[in-house]
Amino acid sequence: MSAGGTDMDATSSRRARRILLALLALCTVLALCAGAIGLLIATRDGSGASRVSAQASWDFPIDDKRALVDWADDVFVGRVVAETGHSLIPVDGWTPGQEGDGAVDPRHPYTLFEVEVGESLKGPLNGLVTIRQDTGFDSRGVLHTMDDDPLLVVGGTYLFVTKGPDADAARNPLQPAPECARVVNKYGDIPIDGLDARRRLVSEFRAAIGEQLPPPSL
Repeated sequence: MSAGGTDMDATSSRRARRILLALLALCTVLALCAGAIGLLIATRDGSGASRVSAQASWDFPIDDKRALVDWADDVFVGRVVAETGHSLIPVDGWTPGQEGDGAVDPRHPYTLFEVEVGESLKGPLNGLVTIRQDTGFDSRGVLHTMDDDPLLVVGGTYLFVTKGPDADAARNPLQPAPECARVVNKYGDIPIDGLDARRRLVSEFRAAIGEQLPPPSL
């Protein structure tokens, strides 16, 4: 074989290696982009996102339906129509600009949902109402939950137990939550999966309303 043929083979081999390396680099970039997109989706819907959970404190046995419905203003079956807003509630000691410190925003987020009341068991709420859930994402994309209660799902049907509107929130400039019903996390936003589950929950809560257990006096 001539020297010219050898040079051509070597050139072709180098060109093939360059093409192969370029293809490997492109595959790596595409994989990284796909991972980033997946991370964004996971962060938005709450799966795989950084998470902070707080525990609520109650002056009565919150897991006793009789005490819960006595304390509540409304008990109803409702379907979540839409997520309508979200914001952050300052905690004690918070000052403006403090959200820039640390990995977690020190304010607690809440999320607003529009809910269609399908069956009222207690209270005046009816039609389309706005409720507040003390769960949501902070300014850094960290999911904050109360009692590990996940975000409500648009289109989902729930047995809701709510309190409010919270008139005190409108009078406190550090509590910018709107005047709307506030859902009881975990114990007052129970997912309903099917007609049998709905009948069972409605029966249980109707019975609890008929046997309301007043919270202990403070």
